[in-house]
This record gives sequence, structure tokens and C-alpha cells, in this order.
Amino acid sequence: MAWWNNAKIKSYSDAVAVWKTCRNHEKGKPLTPRVRMYKKDNGVFELRHYDNFLFATIYPANFVELQDSDHTPINIYKVIPVFLNRIDRGRYRVAHTDTMPTNDGSAHLISWGYMRKIAPEFFDGIAFDLATGECLNRKPDLTDRVNPDISLQWKRAIRGYDKGWRLRIRLGVMPAPANYYGDIEESSKLLATAIKEQDFSEHILKMIGAFTAYNPPNADTFNELVYTHRTRLRKAFGVFTE
Repeated sequence: MAWWNNAKIKSYSDAVAVWKTCRNHEKGKPLTPRVRMYKKDNGVFELRHYDNFLFATIYPANFVELQDSDHTPINIYKVIPVFLNRIDRGRYRVAHTDTMPTNDGSAHLISWGYMRKIAPEFFDGIAFDLATGECLNRKPDLTDRVNPDISLQWKRAIRGYDKGWRLRIRLGVMPAPANYYGDIEESSKLLATAIKEQDFSEHILKMIGAFTAYNPPNADTFNELVYTHRTRLRKAFGVFTE
């Protein structure tokens, strides 16, 4: 059996069987050192990362739904039969391991071309039938859903905000950075709105400054933050259509 196609839980019935070995239902069933499984009253099983972030849900109808790629373990294939491959910052492709083609006919070599360009693109809520491996709700790739008018607004807003950021750095009027960037999802929405409205409020500047961690914010901090979180920020700005 291929190393990437040997998950502990391949079906809802597998989840039920594994749950029967759970000693403490409140603490959940450890599946790996960093993943635990919990059962809800409606029979649904939740898979959570060690920091309690939900990344997958297994339903009695024998399908799995994936959540928030930022907290999905890259070795998720060890737990459930799905494989994740990053294609850009904040962008991943995902496939059921039973449907992944192999390279050169070898059962042990993944077709990385498929995982880079053809497999469904990850989004919060993507689901796979655990029996057939079929993706139940595939969406077009993000790059195929760009709204050109909003994208132009985004580029203009970024240039404007960068000028304002650099001016404040040059004048030495930047407030001390916050100690913590905050929840990535909420912070991204807040920053995207600030960029759109050209809002240089102190709490926004503090949040951006926190991106540099232990280093003082500099003229390039804003651009570095936008580059790192470009996919999430563009989503929050509305660049991509649903």
C-alpha cells in the first residue's frame, strides 16, 4: 500500500469503530500526537488539531467535509484519505487518495502534476464521498474567479496604502506595534476593510506592525504582510467571485 493511501479512517464505519476504543469522550480520541477526534450528539465526528481548531468533519452519510486550510495538518492523509498540496501562499489542492493518479504507473509515486494543476482547489467546506472519492462540491479555481474591476480597485488601494505607510515610517509617527497579530481570519477582514477605506487608525497600524514580530516595523512591512497573506486578503477584499 502506498505511503499516502493508508489512512486510519477511510469511512464513517471506520470512525465508529475507532471511537469505540476512546477512553474519555470529553477529551476525544487521539489519532496522532496532534489530532483528536470527537463525536457530536448527531453522530457527526469532528477532527481537531491539537490547538482545538476544527479541520474536518465526518458525516453519517459517509462523506468528509474539510475546513480552514490554515489549520489542516499537511499530513492529513495519515488520518483520513485526503491529500493536501500547497500551490501558492494560502492556496492548496486536495484530492481523495483513492482517486489520485500515480506517476509512471508506480503505486508509490504521486503524480505531482495532477496535484499542482488538476486536483480540486481547497476551500472551506469542500467535501469528498468517502466511498467513491468523488469531490461533491468542486468550485472553479480562484484564478478563474477574479473580478477584474475589483482586482483593479485592490491594486490601486494597495499602492495608496503603501504610500501612506511609508510616509508615516519616514516621519517617525508610527505607533508601537501590538504584541500579537490576532486571529488571522478576523485580522485579514479588518485589514482588507482598512485598505479599501485607506484607514490609518492607530489600532490598524499597530496590528500591521505586529507582523514583524520582534523587529521594529519598517518601510517594507506592509508590502511583506500583503505578499504573505495575499490570497486571504484578496478574498476579504472581494477580488474573487463565489
